[in-house]
Amino acid sequence: MACQRERDESLAIKALRRVAGGIIVGGPLLLWGDPARKDLQGDYFTPKTKLWLEEYKTVPALFHHGLDKDVGLAVIGYRVKAEVRDEGVWVRDWLDTSSQYWERVKKLLDAEALFYSPGSAPHLVKRRPDGRLESFPVIEDTLTPLPAQHRLLPVDQVKAAYKSAGLALPKLFDDGEAAAWLAIARAKAEVELALVENELRG
Repeated sequence: MACQRERDESLAIKALRRVAGGIIVGGPLLLWGDPARKDLQGDYFTPKTKLWLEEYKTVPALFHHGLDKDVGLAVIGYRVKAEVRDEGVWVRDWLDTSSQYWERVKKLLDAEALFYSPGSAPHLVKRRPDGRLESFPVIEDTLTPLPAQHRLLPVDQVKAAYKSAGLALPKLFDDGEAAAWLAIARAKAEVELALVENELRG
């Protein structure tokens, strides 16, 4: 695995450097949004969202929010740094390369197909009717191939996911950025549903 420079601005999680017992990875945990740029849950973060980054300087790193049937809630690492930028919040995490799940994570890292997704506790999340998040204490850094913030996911990867799920690609990206991201959100939802249905069929 080739490690990248620490200021790499790619939206996929990057391997930054090897350290004793593991590897440091980093990337954007979340991007600031607005009413026209929401995530798949209809929410959006702003610089005023209470994230509790100072209260939770170290949080566990999980795979796909603990929803993967094989990895489950196994902790695969922990955060070592969070940085607030103009575009959102970037983080670095230490990952345990001796973990039994490391090979799965490594393959996704090598393919630049792994993205961050912040996790919180439902009773700590406060949102306005339009989806603006006023409070979202981040208590986990999740690494996932399907981030709720679809702006992190490259268009080419959405198309590849559509193809791998055996779905016809609809006409996308003809009506401006907002319409494009809405189309991506719908496309991702269809891909996830198709993949779940394929798994249920065995």
